[in-house]
Order: sequence, then structure tokens, then C-alpha cells
Amino acid sequence: MDVLVVEDDVMVAAVLSSLLTRLGHEHVHAGTGEEARGLMPRKRFDLILLDLFLPDAHGPDLIPEFHQAWPKAQVVTMTGYNSRELEAEVRRHGVSFFMEKPLNFNVLTELLEHLSRKVG
Repeated sequence: MDVLVVEDDVMVAAVLSSLLTRLGHEHVHAGTGEEARGLMPRKRFDLILLDLFLPDAHGPDLIPEFHQAWPKAQVVTMTGYNSRELEAEVRRHGVSFFMEKPLNFNVLTELLEHLSRKVG
């Protein structure tokens, strides 16, 4: 599976990268919304792991852009600042899964395995 990790925290991005590598997934990291937008015309992704609070973008605003660029891609959101309103906002955009930080890597591993079976 080709995965885009949109995460500004370098430690979280490194752990996600390690997990994705261990599970055999190709992945690219973008630390900002602008970096992620720059990948849209050049690369195709099956899954986007999206931090909802980036230094230059509000994650929910990126979801429709991702769906337009990659209509078949699944979007999994990640946040350390959860609220019912935020979760409702991203779910209206059709995300596949909403994760709270700190991330539960057992749940994430199971989710990645499930989603890769759907793609494969």
C-alpha cells in the first residue's frame, strides 16, 4: 500500500515510518499541508494518515482536497486535541478512521492490515 503520512511532529512521523516499513508499505512523509498539496499532481496514495493540526493547515480542510486528488484513497485522521465537534467535522468528510493521540499502535497495525487487504 502507498501511504502518505502528513504529520508535523518528527518523532510521531519517525515511529509511523518505522511501523509502515515493518509492515511492508511504501510511504512518503509531509510535515505540512503545503508539502502534502505539492504531492497531489505527482504521486498516487492508497492511504493518508493525517494529523489534524498542522502548522500551516487545518487538517479537515485538506480532506476534500485529498479526496479530489486521490478518490480511492482512505483517510485516517490523528489528533491529540479531540472534541465531539472536531470528530463530527472530519466524519462528515468521509474519513475511514478517527484516531486519538497518543496513538495505539496495536490498533493502528490492525487497521493498516485491514485497509491493505481492501486495497490489495
